[in-house]
Amino acid sequence: MMSSYITAISLLAYLFSIGLILPAILNPKSYYRKLLLITGSIALVNHGIYLHERIVLRSDNIELGLLNIGSFVSILLSIAAIFISAKDKGWQLLPIAFSFALINLILTAFFPVSFVLHLDATPLLLIHIGMALLAYSTLFICVLYATFLGWINYRLKHKNLPMGKPIPPLLQIERRLLNLIYVGLGFLTITLFVGFVFLPDPFGPHNVHKTLLASTAWCVYFCLILGHHFFGWRGIRVVRINYLGIILLSLAYIGNRLLIGY
Repeated sequence: MMSSYITAISLLAYLFSIGLILPAILNPKSYYRKLLLITGSIALVNHGIYLHERIVLRSDNIELGLLNIGSFVSILLSIAAIFISAKDKGWQLLPIAFSFALINLILTAFFPVSFVLHLDATPLLLIHIGMALLAYSTLFICVLYATFLGWINYRLKHKNLPMGKPIPPLLQIERRLLNLIYVGLGFLTITLFVGFVFLPDPFGPHNVHKTLLASTAWCVYFCLILGHHFFGWRGIRVVRINYLGIILLSLAYIGNRLLIGY
């Protein structure tokens, strides 16, 4: 029972921390950054307690499966990201590190034992799923950036910016957005590569919609990067393309069952 409470606290703290990342990045001198570091630390402490119980206390022998190792690595990465961010550097590492830790916590705590054992037995499938979830998490954060970018563009166009509140420069937001798109596209590239090369039947009846939609999303984000560098795409066009990309990924990851008949 105690492990359930610890898991719930860690899960909620991770979600709250991820929700604070965008305000913390856009408002460097606000209380969001201190609150983010506090909630992130709470999440990591409770995640570490849960992992210690899972690995050491539940059996006579130390249980080191791939998911347990992944959880341990994710905690170390998140701790490193917090220390870097505490020095006002590398705040963009936090959404990736926290998302990776959250994914590992969900897999180890909430999925059936049979599924966890299956992932332990098939490391390539674990890499495929982990990279897919990291890609979706990172690119979803890009949508939040794009929404804020579109809001500022709209306010500037209509000369209706809020008075007395500092607004980050558009170029700074756009640069951070593109950097995150690079990272998300990298995760998505690894996801598709592992799926195409190592996993069986990527174009089978239960996988074809997911494969085609995820590949189309990859093309959308890749075209966005090319368009920005070679044709100067920016502003509202970047916002719309980000929305198109995340809709395609959502259909691939979440709506796949609807598309095949559920």
